[in-house]
Amino acid sequence: MREIKFKSYIKERDGKIHTFIWEPFSLNSQDYSLLSSEQLIAYGLQFIGLKDKNGVDIYEDDIVNVVYENGQSEIMRIGFDEEKLRFALFDKENENWGFDLYVIIEIIGNKFKNPEFLNK
Repeated sequence: MREIKFKSYIKERDGKIHTFIWEPFSLNSQDYSLLSSEQLIAYGLQFIGLKDKNGVDIYEDDIVNVVYENGQSEIMRIGFDEEKLRFALFDKENENWGFDLYVIIEIIGNKFKNPEFLNK
């Protein structure tokens, strides 16, 4: 059975970002205290069911280093393909590459804490 869980990023007005991971129906009243009116932005991102080369869970909007069979690499973003209803790799031009051609994927950040990776 596929594990369903989410990672949330909450950005406060001072720019500080909090991260927490939760499973559906597992939040209690203490968890909701993180979501006060002092927060500016909150994002909920889904676990895609895969791990990177280091065994780290991969979530939607993670930024990954993708290494092709020929040894070349490229930085891409994990996103949801609305047309095919699946998670996929997106390049800097937001072109969908699926997951078919890649050998090694390593998480190097995410679009909230490391937006600079998307501009390189």
